[in-house]
Amino acid sequence: SSFEILRNLSMDTVESGPIKGLVVGNVQSGKTANMAGLIAMAADNGFNFFIILSGVIENLRQQTANRLYSDLNISGNGNLHWHHIDRPSLRSKLPEHDISKYNLASNARDRYFTVCLKNSTRLNSLIKWLYDDKNKAKQLKILVIDDEADQASINTNDIEEEDRTKINKLIIDLVNGDVRGM
Repeated sequence: SSFEILRNLSMDTVESGPIKGLVVGNVQSGKTANMAGLIAMAADNGFNFFIILSGVIENLRQQTANRLYSDLNISGNGNLHWHHIDRPSLRSKLPEHDISKYNLASNARDRYFTVCLKNSTRLNSLIKWLYDDKNKAKQLKILVIDDEADQASINTNDIEEEDRTKINKLIIDLVNGDVRGM
């Protein structure tokens, strides 16, 4: 099923815009394993940055991040080098948060992922950090996975209104690379 999802992805979205899809599964049915498989295959096919939107509970975000890091680094002998970027921010002085040092070249073996809470402060920080370095932003081949799409992502405002819910708008800004609204 991960391969079927991968077949529907494309990094060339200039004309089509972002590609969206939905995967549904029962509790404890292997959704996280499917996600890890998709991420690994997408990484093999040129995607270099992965954003997983978790729910709204911090310990579940950390659990997802640890599980993905473990799954992606199963033996440590793979052909890619995975970097878990935890809570990236422009205000951070941590060396791993300096996106200007990331190797995003098409032949690079480095891959990066972050698991972000659906919290307006965290999403704002992620978007600003991600698109602050314009040159690096052009090199990013991003796959966004909303692990809890039914939690906080949906625009529950009246569709006749132009205003979206805060989290919904931020997710749209993230996917579209729009930092103007922040």
